[in-house]
Amino acid sequence: MQSIHSWLDLWTTPRPKYSGGSTRDTLQDRLAGEGFMPSQEALFTQSNARVLVGLAANGSLRLAALPTQIYPAPTACGELNLGPGMYHKFDVVMYAGNLHYSLELENHPNRIDLAEDSRENRTFYADHFLPMTEVEEPDLQMAVIAFAPLAWKTEKAALAPAPLPGPNAMIYALYVKNTGDEPIRGKVILHAGDRLLGHYEDAAPERAEFNQPEVSLRQRTLILSRPFGAAGVHLHEGNWKSLQPPFQSERSFTLAPGEETVFDTYVALGSRYAEIMPAIYRLHLHPTLEWISAAVNFWAKRLGELEVGAGNDEEEAQFSKELYYRCIFDNFNCLQTDEVGNLIAHWQGAPSHGYGVLWGIDVEPTVVSIANAVPELARSALLYFMKNSRAPIGAKDHSLPILVAPLILARRWLEACGDIGFLKAHPEILIELTGIMDEVLSLKAPDAWLFPSRYSSDGPVGRKYDYGTNVKVFYAFNALGYLLRLTGREDEALKYEKTAVCIQQAIEERMVVDGPFGRQISGGTNAGEDPGTFYLPEDRLYYDGEDTSSMLAPIYGACDFDWQPWINYHRFARSLWCPNYDPEFGALNWQPAEPAVLDGTAFFSRLGGSVTPLEMKEALTHLRRVGMDEATGSVFWWGHGWDFKRRLTRCSQGQGAWAWQYLEQWLGVRLDCAGQTLSVSPRGLLDKIEWKGLRAGDGWFDLAWEEKPSLAAAHIHNHTGQNWRVRVGFRQPGSGALGGVLWQEVILMDGESVSLQQTFSPSAIPLGMPEQAVRQMEIRQFGKDGVLFKRYGPAMLWGHWETAKLWDFSELPNALRFVIGNGTGEDWREMEVTLDVPPGWQAFPRQPLYWTRPTGSPLSEVHLQLGGLSTSAVTTAPFWIIAPGGKGMLADTGGKPIPFHMPTQPGEGLRLTSPIAAEKRQDVFRARLRVVTAGGREWISELDVPVEIIPGKTKGAWQG
Repeated sequence: MQSIHSWLDLWTTPRPKYSGGSTRDTLQDRLAGEGFMPSQEALFTQSNARVLVGLAANGSLRLAALPTQIYPAPTACGELNLGPGMYHKFDVVMYAGNLHYSLELENHPNRIDLAEDSRENRTFYADHFLPMTEVEEPDLQMAVIAFAPLAWKTEKAALAPAPLPGPNAMIYALYVKNTGDEPIRGKVILHAGDRLLGHYEDAAPERAEFNQPEVSLRQRTLILSRPFGAAGVHLHEGNWKSLQPPFQSERSFTLAPGEETVFDTYVALGSRYAEIMPAIYRLHLHPTLEWISAAVNFWAKRLGELEVGAGNDEEEAQFSKELYYRCIFDNFNCLQTDEVGNLIAHWQGAPSHGYGVLWGIDVEPTVVSIANAVPELARSALLYFMKNSRAPIGAKDHSLPILVAPLILARRWLEACGDIGFLKAHPEILIELTGIMDEVLSLKAPDAWLFPSRYSSDGPVGRKYDYGTNVKVFYAFNALGYLLRLTGREDEALKYEKTAVCIQQAIEERMVVDGPFGRQISGGTNAGEDPGTFYLPEDRLYYDGEDTSSMLAPIYGACDFDWQPWINYHRFARSLWCPNYDPEFGALNWQPAEPAVLDGTAFFSRLGGSVTPLEMKEALTHLRRVGMDEATGSVFWWGHGWDFKRRLTRCSQGQGAWAWQYLEQWLGVRLDCAGQTLSVSPRGLLDKIEWKGLRAGDGWFDLAWEEKPSLAAAHIHNHTGQNWRVRVGFRQPGSGALGGVLWQEVILMDGESVSLQQTFSPSAIPLGMPEQAVRQMEIRQFGKDGVLFKRYGPAMLWGHWETAKLWDFSELPNALRFVIGNGTGEDWREMEVTLDVPPGWQAFPRQPLYWTRPTGSPLSEVHLQLGGLSTSAVTTAPFWIIAPGGKGMLADTGGKPIPFHMPTQPGEGLRLTSPIAAEKRQDVFRARLRVVTAGGREWISELDVPVEIIPGKTKGAWQG
């Protein structure tokens, strides 16, 4: 983060090293066909807590969106496409006009379209938050910038001292510099569409006729209006030449050699026509560079200057920092307020795939991730959700993770800002929070200090007293105790803190069982109660693919990082013993049933559950390789494969949870501004951290920490204006999160520095259970004679190639996949899997990690060449299969409901149901694995996969 005073400064701001988009990404997005779903496009997003901006990878302005009102939603109402975790709806005015620029230059024969498909534009986040596209053209240096400016007068801002929210408008600017030797004359042309949306369905071509906006022109501002809102587009000093879509505004210019200029387009949004011109006028008050500079300075002050290192793992260290920034900024973009600072929107992913839908489970991780940087916005979220975390429809135990979220927000907000005065001045906060926790107390299990939940969000929990739910509830009780103590109510605090201790004890007594790696967490318990058909029976282990609470248990304080049952729980979750672990993608599916969806949260839970340096490095590398979108740097919710990483929307839950864990574990920083205590104890992959301007309330610290094999040292300078208690914890160098921590503590006076160090005897670096060790155990358990070859997983994977068919599962092929492991002690030179296809069926092989669409003529035998495989390694052989009739089929469950986390295809074969089947059908696929070792030996393994089709109808596992 750095200050800027010129356009050259902006050009030289830090930019991500490990991500960046191009025109090709925009072209790839168009392959999804009809259907407007910008949430899974390569958009570079930014917000001023009022307006959300989305710049496409080709440099065109894809969208600007303004939430206008929020209201309760009938939870789990199928008619309105609402799931169990959807509690509120907010209306949005979205202008999706695909704005872009072109140039017409003297002595140049053709118009230069700056967003043309043949260009090689490069788009990235300048200074990690500002969407910017570089455009190449001979003798011209050009860039497109899209952003919503912050409030100009901070002291008058609704969320002061933060300059938030900003105006209900944004700027789409084109910077041009003449780098040639001759003057350049011509005109710039702004192209704008007329797509003004109140919902994604408004974009459907069949609705175009009656969704046309009213068009008017006022003071060079094109204003589009519909009953729900309006948008204004104003090219500064430009003139509109066409008032029929696509609209065009022009402005002439001359540039001498070495001269630069900026063409500014202002886009204002409002719930009504009258709100447009005030916003346009407001943007005219300051040049674009000054608006940008104010935003850069704000983030520089709030995030400071962070540098990290990790010895031989330097690239992983730098990537981890970039990921941390992306998590914070993506989640900041999810939150918008009205003009007076009241929360009015919480996007899941920003923009989300559900237009204006608020998912309760994302609230905690989204807000917590930005609390240290922008506690003012976190407070707005707290004030809204403390009254709105109960399901509008549903039982008291509908979703405890959502119910207790305000307690977590409250503690993290107060720790970040220390504003006890606000808490005392607003007694309604503690009244609401205490009411929530007293309601939770009323739900206690009959004979255990555990608390029930039916859903985590849209998905049911595995068992009634779920582990992830209860560690979150544990933290919520402690959070209430923390808040009560700070307001002088120690006796009441003790009651809730004792409850937290009881939960911790009950977890150890009721949820720790034997597993493949030793004693581990089971996932949860029914505490002796009848599970019915909703919860899993007690004899099955599970780890929900959308669970991020379990990985945060050490952050919550429910256990330490070296508690073996917690460690083994996460090792179980990245192994074949876990029924929803997917060896093809190296992460968890949401649930082990059709259609299986690969969760972005699962990449983070794997990373968060890694405890040794090697485990952490492998998990981080895997997230980057398989989970992260290379264009935006974001991790999306339901990506699949290297070619479809941008699917559904950005994973705000996973990114938010990881931002918190990265801050407190990898960076080792825990701030308590209310208690004026700073704790520093890194326990991640990093061995060097330098953080200048670590924000603490209204002040900051400068922090330096470095670890060498026999010495660890920390240096801290206090710039807070107050005296602080400073605690520094030193681990054994190289131990990751394992082993104990040696603490040193001082009282650090304002304006003073302290240097602390700890010497160690060199020690072996623990390996833990890295990838190879887990694969060896799997091959021994599930293989034969050193060869693992078995069918695995559900019979359908979510993810159609066309946006319009994403939710029509009958249009998906079915999946038949095999896991292959080499335990022969010798590398394999080549592998081939041959699949004999029964009559009437079709089969299409694809390479692992590629989402290749099935095409071609039906064959009775298909072959998949897989190349070589190292010893102690595992791979997969994936096939699409299409049944007679050509429709995708879900699992047959005998016409009865089954628990969400119950595997639907646990055996050697597949059991499916079809609404078009006239009678029961049975077929057999025969698979043959042929292996040639490095020494020339040949292995052949065969297995049969029976497939049974039962006439009938069913729903997807997460469709209710």
